[in-house]
Amino acid sequence: MLGEIKIFIKYTFFGSIATLVDWGTFFLLNSYFFVHHVFAIIISYILGGIVKFLFAKKVVFKDKNKKYGTQIIMFIILNCVSLILSLFIIYLFVDIFLLNPLLSRIIITIIILIFNYMCDKLVVFNKKVYGV
Repeated sequence: MLGEIKIFIKYTFFGSIATLVDWGTFFLLNSYFFVHHVFAIIISYILGGIVKFLFAKKVVFKDKNKKYGTQIIMFIILNCVSLILSLFIIYLFVDIFLLNPLLSRIIITIIILIFNYMCDKLVVFNKKVYGV
């Protein structure tokens, strides 16, 4: 149990770095370049996702699996699900409930953090899934 907590803390810490890349990109695109919030979240999500994959594989889960292709495909599929969920929630919060896009992004990030951790732990970097 204590080991799981340490892994989650590492995941959250390094995920926070990826989130800073994501949020920073979103903020710059939306606030300074006036990119629509839906397009800004797609672009920022992709950049943050690349950073997240690398940290999760190398630092958090210390994964030595050489089947990068399979892992990347699973990561992309699961992150596409996360992105669709994020898009749906930001649409509800910003366009329906008229909340601030940045406040909405904070709430979405908390929801997606938990979802992504479970997906990464149980599917993408699970040694049993790949027979490693």
